[in-house]
Amino acid sequence: MLAPAGEVDSEKAAHRFAAAFLVPGDTARRELGIVSRRTAASQLADMRAWGWEDAEPSEGVAAEVPARLERLVLRALAEGEVTESRASELLAVPADALRTRLRCA
Repeated sequence: MLAPAGEVDSEKAAHRFAAAFLVPGDTARRELGIVSRRTAASQLADMRAWGWEDAEPSEGVAAEVPARLERLVLRALAEGEVTESRASELLAVPADALRTRLRCA
């Protein structure tokens, strides 16, 4: 994974790479949502009871639709930072579909 070039000490490079992923425990629990062993065991038991041990459910679960890019492009368009044709290009929609979307918004 890590292939230092030149005269770089590979051991030091590996330590520096690993250190980039270190996070204090309190911060990790708060930001990453790490749960206790008891909570994990309870959740696993629930998933087994629901039949989710081998595969998560797919029925009734709507696919995620990313919206950030669209919001950013529409904002740039509203602020005059991009043209309508560039906005339609960035969103991969025809210009007339973009105009329709703008009228409905």
